[in-house]
Amino acid sequence: MEQRVWATVDRYVKASKLDQAVRYLERKLRAAKSRRFDALLGATFSNDAVRLAKSIEAFRAAQPFPVKAIYLEMNGFDINPDRWYFDYFSYDSYDKSETDLDWLADFAISDFPSTTLTGLEKVQKVYAWYSNRGGYKDPDAKATATYATLLVMCRFAQLIECAVSAGAIAFSIPIVATAHDFDILPRFLPKTRARSGKPKATSVRRKRAPRARS
Repeated sequence: MEQRVWATVDRYVKASKLDQAVRYLERKLRAAKSRRFDALLGATFSNDAVRLAKSIEAFRAAQPFPVKAIYLEMNGFDINPDRWYFDYFSYDSYDKSETDLDWLADFAISDFPSTTLTGLEKVQKVYAWYSNRGGYKDPDAKATATYATLLVMCRFAQLIECAVSAGAIAFSIPIVATAHDFDILPRFLPKTRARSGKPKATSVRRKRAPRARS
């Protein structure tokens, strides 16, 4: 069952249908036996999209080389509920391949500060119960956590999609965004004066994370 859910979300992301992935996961969450993760229903991250876009632009501008791609990785939120945030990674090359992802390991070292994610603090408290106080021992909660965890990742991807669409990013290079150890990888391309419409999101299967995070 869990593999089918991940595969379904992966298909939605590859088809640039993040919103449909969210609706699918919320339907599953509403139908689940456990009500522990209901705080996630209809909830989104509250970070300002324009401010976030400017932060992404500032990160690119701070790099000492021509950046070909940016990867934004949310921390391992399910086991680290105290603070949810994401880190920035830059690359001097970009590979469109959906199978060979070794390039993700070749990020440039940077001291650019991580960005704290806001708006889902109630959900963070649920994960504190689930991961740190034995909530995972409840079989119904464990089954429901599959939907919730994927939904958090999709909400993060939607936040980045909003930032990319805000018009405050002055470059047009791929931006990749997901959570640590996830194998669904949305990609976005900021629109420029020559481009219009919603940024496209696709996904690939990740071989490994670029670096270990806690």
